Amino acid sequence: MCGLYKTKKAHRNIKLVASVLAWISLGQSAAAAPADFETPEYFASNGLDIINAAEAYDQGLTGNGLTVGISDMPINFTSPEFNDKQNSYNVNDFYPIYTDKDGRKYTLNDEGYWYFSSHGTHTAGIAAASKNNLGMHGVAYEAELMGYPFYSNYSWQGGKGAADWIVPFLKNKDVKVINCSWGVGYSPLVLSELNNINTVKAYVEIFEDDILYKFINSAKESDKLIIFANTNYGLPTPVTTNLAHWMAGKSVPTNSVSVAALENTKLLKQTNYGGIEGDCIVPYYSNGAAFNEDATIVAPGTGITSANSNYAFDGELNVTSNGTSMAAPFASGTAVLIQQVFPYMNAKQIGDVLLSTANSNVTSRLGYAVTYMGDFHLPDALNVFYFDGKKRSLAQQKQDCYEGLCNNFTADEAQWFVDNLPICDFYNTPMEDLIGQGVVDAGKAIKGPGALNARRLDKRDMSSEYTIGGSSAKQALYHIDTAGYNTVWSNNIKEIRVGLIAADSPEKDLQNRYNYYKTNWLDRTHHSSGEKVIGTAFVSSYIDFYNKWARDSGLLNLPVGLIKSGAGQLTLTGNNTYQGASIAKEGTLAINGSVIGDAYSIDHGIIAGKGVIGGTLYNRNTAVAGDNNGNGELKMNGLVSSGTLISQWTARGNSKFAVDGTANITGSTVSANNILPGETWDVLTASAIEGKITNPPDNPYPGSAMLNTSGVVRGTTLKVSAAAANNLGTTDFTVNQSFAAMSNMCAALTANGDNRRNDMRPLFAMDVAAAKTTLSALGANTAAYTMALAQSNVMASHIISSRLSEAFALRNTNVTMPRAELAGDLSAGDTSLSLKLDQPVDNDFWFKVMRNWGEGSNSSYYQGTTLAMGWDRAYGPSWRAGAFISHGNTSFADDYAHNNLKDTRLGLYGGYSQGPHAGYIYLDYGWLDNDLTRQLGGLNLQAAADYGSRILELGGEYTYDLNAHQMKAWHVIPYANVQLSWLWQDGYSEQGAGIFGQRVNNKTNTYGAGGIGVEFKRYLHNGSYGLRLGVKHAFCGADPRLTYGYIGDDLSTYEMRGQLDKTHFILSMSGETEFAPGWTLAGDAMLQKGSHDKDVMLAVTLRRMW
Repeated sequence: MCGLYKTKKAHRNIKLVASVLAWISLGQSAAAAPADFETPEYFASNGLDIINAAEAYDQGLTGNGLTVGISDMPINFTSPEFNDKQNSYNVNDFYPIYTDKDGRKYTLNDEGYWYFSSHGTHTAGIAAASKNNLGMHGVAYEAELMGYPFYSNYSWQGGKGAADWIVPFLKNKDVKVINCSWGVGYSPLVLSELNNINTVKAYVEIFEDDILYKFINSAKESDKLIIFANTNYGLPTPVTTNLAHWMAGKSVPTNSVSVAALENTKLLKQTNYGGIEGDCIVPYYSNGAAFNEDATIVAPGTGITSANSNYAFDGELNVTSNGTSMAAPFASGTAVLIQQVFPYMNAKQIGDVLLSTANSNVTSRLGYAVTYMGDFHLPDALNVFYFDGKKRSLAQQKQDCYEGLCNNFTADEAQWFVDNLPICDFYNTPMEDLIGQGVVDAGKAIKGPGALNARRLDKRDMSSEYTIGGSSAKQALYHIDTAGYNTVWSNNIKEIRVGLIAADSPEKDLQNRYNYYKTNWLDRTHHSSGEKVIGTAFVSSYIDFYNKWARDSGLLNLPVGLIKSGAGQLTLTGNNTYQGASIAKEGTLAINGSVIGDAYSIDHGIIAGKGVIGGTLYNRNTAVAGDNNGNGELKMNGLVSSGTLISQWTARGNSKFAVDGTANITGSTVSANNILPGETWDVLTASAIEGKITNPPDNPYPGSAMLNTSGVVRGTTLKVSAAAANNLGTTDFTVNQSFAAMSNMCAALTANGDNRRNDMRPLFAMDVAAAKTTLSALGANTAAYTMALAQSNVMASHIISSRLSEAFALRNTNVTMPRAELAGDLSAGDTSLSLKLDQPVDNDFWFKVMRNWGEGSNSSYYQGTTLAMGWDRAYGPSWRAGAFISHGNTSFADDYAHNNLKDTRLGLYGGYSQGPHAGYIYLDYGWLDNDLTRQLGGLNLQAAADYGSRILELGGEYTYDLNAHQMKAWHVIPYANVQLSWLWQDGYSEQGAGIFGQRVNNKTNTYGAGGIGVEFKRYLHNGSYGLRLGVKHAFCGADPRLTYGYIGDDLSTYEMRGQLDKTHFILSMSGETEFAPGWTLAGDAMLQKGSHDKDVMLAVTLRRMW
């Protein structure tokens, strides 16, 4: 048998070689299956394959964004195995001083320091070393690490001790899982022998005041899960750290998990039925799980390769170690993957999943396990644990110990142990007393809990409000708050009840424990070898302690149910065998697999799904048949409903409630999701239907914002019908018109047998808020508003007004006056005077840049830029004429639509100025290009259209300078202007939104407006500046109304409004200066303000005159 190690090692090496070849052949291709993650780096640690880590990686779970706490020696983060860790650190950079056997001290910078401080780096690597094609990688390879020292190999220096080992972790909310690959204290069996500590009470009194154990029990309050190593003494039990919950009076811990070691070097994983086979299953050094079976699991612990803290000095990237210290981080890394996939779970619930999904399908080919009991408080001995009750002779025990030890030692070493150490034999050993709940299984753990365990609950979780098999009964309820997350539990969830450790216990595992304790402690005083059985009195005390806790818990023998709270959906897809009720208190509990017991919707909860409820559904709030896609039937044995029953539509028909027995629907409301007005569906079938619903045809129920539903019973079938109804509450014109339009379109499509009506189902299923938003978006369109904006734009009149006012400006001019003598003869010398006179230039070329911003009603806004240039010349002293060209780009938007308007104009203008009188007139023709998009957010659609328009505009202005003949600095100039335009807009049909796209008719609009006001202007030596105040009023065309319909309805038409305020207050300021002979620079700003809209314009003009 000693040669078996080579055979199994060769078998594993063949698998590794195959994985290397497969990995090389993959190249850069994307991962598509768990096998794609089984690289040489994956196999290098010798543990990831056993815990099925690749199954988790295939689901994208790597620990990304989370942090693992490591309470251990300091971690050497300079190791290349941690290259990708950006936020990993040791708390306070605390590095203990180590002292070797010869008294030499080692500090951080000494060569050899990391040789002594190796343990923390090795365990950290197992939990979360980076996946970087170097050596190995950890379980949660994208998680960060937080290290805080706890102990050293030889002595503890520097003033730190066990008292504060957990404090930094308790304060760090980012750390939920803490790996503690160590153990402190004594086995209760050892203390029973050494100090006559024969009761749990006496054992607790020794440690209950120790701050270390108080911190362990305080971890629950800080929502931390502590993962302890089970230690390496080969004892049947763990030590005090693993039993710290006893100090809190509990037989089962809820915030800690103990991890024993699996003998993984000689395992054969039977993938065809999910089992694991091996020789001895556990290595010689691993402590057993007695007294802590409910909170113990096992993970690979032998021949584990991980990061080498001393790599810089010895050149080895990785080292290999053995121990439960190596097993614990496999569990911690898996716990982090659970935390990633179920972020709403607290630390205790993460532990629930870790324990309940462990693989207990474990078989020993030898039929026994052997450990070497090397506790330094007792003489060394060998333990042999037989799984059956057949007594073996001492000779057989020796032979079995030899065979078992050959798993870890040479034949000579094994023989020496057998010849020189006493043997303690144990019979009727349950597998769980060696491996606890089983082998860590990451692939199963990411699928949710495998059991609802009442032993990890307390009396606060007991309820008598719900039924078991239709009758009121007490049950333990497992509470889960999904906190807004949508998640799936796909394991087959069983229940674990609270029971007594007794020969007649209905709980098989507790019955087996009792048999194990009785056989090996209560009924014997010595082992077959003559060795004294230690701890008999203590085992009896422990049974009493456990059973008292079970009785006091209030949960004894109670079935276990599930109650879901919090927003979000929890979907159960397994075949679940827990006997208690399945209760939705908040959010949705979707049963797509099966549950054996009754189900409830209460308060704000919803029961949904396409699975099977083995008992009765008590629907007190809402039940929805079918999965999230509306597929399937929700089957049940019975129904008692006073809430809402909802069916859903799919292309293959609507979902239904299928009741094997009687359906009592007294006080129920029947409704449907995605039903359309005019449709009738079968919602429920039963062997018999009792009671009356609340929404018969004469009293319909507002099934959504846009329709009413009513129900009727026809024999053993409950039917639902829908009719269009405006349940929107307070609305505006657009929403009301859109509701009418959608109702008409649905009726038209239905009448024509047009399957496009199915596109309307999401709309008619919306609640009030969503429907209002969507209807507003459906009816929104900037086309009419953009039309009004284009015609009311004063761009052209502003250009011409500012240009001609300066072209006819008064300027400082030197005038020579002849001087006469008294006799009337002309003098030889003349007099020169400077006067302000009209001095029109012959030619005037200008270039103008304008920027404007505006706000309209209903949260609309726009901004635009216009470039314009022109030329004019003088025709005599009083007349000017010219031409201009302009191009503007205006972006207009509201909550739902956006229109990019491009406006190009060509125009002619002329002006007159004589004395106080001045005026101008212009005529332009333009082409408008519209690029329209509308977001139909509630329907996830975007409508788009490109269409054109043409515009012809005529305008003019008259001014009268009250100070034209006065040599004053300021001139007061009243003015009056007029603007008239005709716009021809093309019709168009939107693309991209299907039946919801708008088809808009062409439109001609005439716009007319006039304005009056006064200008205050001051002329300077080389320029001028001024201020205008006025009022503009639109007499027609400010509210163009377009006729439109929808692509899904060719017959119905509606009105689109684009109203602007008709009256606006005008305030403008301008200034111009001649900065060089013949060159001027001007700037102006204007505010146009109505009661609901406003426009702000800024402009700069460069001008050349000659």
